[in-house]
Amino acid sequence: MGFFSWLTADTQESIPVSISPRHQGRTVYMLQPGDAPALAEPEYDGYGVFDGENAYAWLARRNMTGEQIAEIEKQADGHLDLLDRLMHMIGVSIEMGKYYVHRETGEKYSVFHPVHPATGVEVTHINATYDQPVEEFGGLKPNEAIASGLLIKHDVPEPRFPLKFSFDPNAVYEDLPASRICPNQGIYFDDDEEDDQAG
Repeated sequence: MGFFSWLTADTQESIPVSISPRHQGRTVYMLQPGDAPALAEPEYDGYGVFDGENAYAWLARRNMTGEQIAEIEKQADGHLDLLDRLMHMIGVSIEMGKYYVHRETGEKYSVFHPVHPATGVEVTHINATYDQPVEEFGGLKPNEAIASGLLIKHDVPEPRFPLKFSFDPNAVYEDLPASRICPNQGIYFDDDEEDDQAG
């Protein structure tokens, strides 16, 4: 898995990873709702952990029902690493999940990557790659069904408690919009390459 990062919710600045020349020792804060303190991370390493908290696992727990959490804990069967991985993947689904609506039937499908019910969308999961024929799509491969317009792509709705980050320790979760994914992954900045070439 490569680096990933977000933009701050208040200033739309990239959160650079600690090995980036843009990092400059700035502490970033993962904000939390209510009276919960922000999680301070002085050395963000690019893998989604802020003050020991996996951001995507946090996102999952904040937006899942108690029954959904209990089901995942049952699947993990006491294995904390597995539980963290499962929660991480659900969090990814909540933030970046995509699903497809069949133009003719109105049925909703996820392909390859499951969409968890915590997203608020109930879908039928197709456990296939985008290059495998699927019976539900009339024998078309998902890529073909998408290209033909048979499947219409949708993003999952924004969760009730999205991820929010700031460089301001006094930022308030409730006052800010959701942070967006950093297009530069916190490390790949075009002007950094230009600076390197100029040097």
